[in-house]
Amino acid sequence: MSARPKVVVITGASSGFGNLTARALAEAGHIVYAGMRATTGRNAPAVAALAQVEKDRGVRITAVEMDVQKQESVDAAVDHVMAEQGRIDVVVHNAGVPIGGR
Repeated sequence: MSARPKVVVITGASSGFGNLTARALAEAGHIVYAGMRATTGRNAPAVAALAQVEKDRGVRITAVEMDVQKQESVDAAVDHVMAEQGRIDVVVHNAGVPIGGR
């Protein structure tokens, strides 16, 4: 990739479309922060899987703790990315809540 890579933050990236989008953007050469809740709890396997992708594929993708229902969590995630990269170029807001019904 000859252009400057974009710094991308994706919400809801522990699984599904968010995870697939994070991986695809990293493969395209961007610096990706995959936002998800419970990075040291129930989503620890997703964090480890992204770290393995980063290692195996030589891409830049990392999980960041982010609960979009808590402003302080979003603020901390943004502060983390800004401290590491100095900018955020793209936000993909994918987080959602599954709703079951009859």
